[in-house]
Amino acid sequence: MLRLRHKAQDVRRCDMSNTRIKELEERIAELKRRLPAHSVPPAMLQQLEELEEELERERRKTTGEEKVAHAHWLSLHQPESDLPA
Repeated sequence: MLRLRHKAQDVRRCDMSNTRIKELEERIAELKRRLPAHSVPPAMLQQLEELEEELERERRKTTGEEKVAHAHWLSLHQPESDLPA
């Protein structure tokens, strides 16, 4: 039962991260659409940079969580004879 609870928490966390990634991608796309062709205000460039950095952090975090979840899944489904000593 505890294993299922951890798996459900991992899935929810991953879903939240994916939702956050999509939100950031949408915000970046909207900001890029609003950028003027000339004389871009520094505040807009700074905001774009901050959003892109946050997006990168979320993507790295999601990748790390997926690796941990996969390793956890393997540990639960791997026969005991295959486990390291």
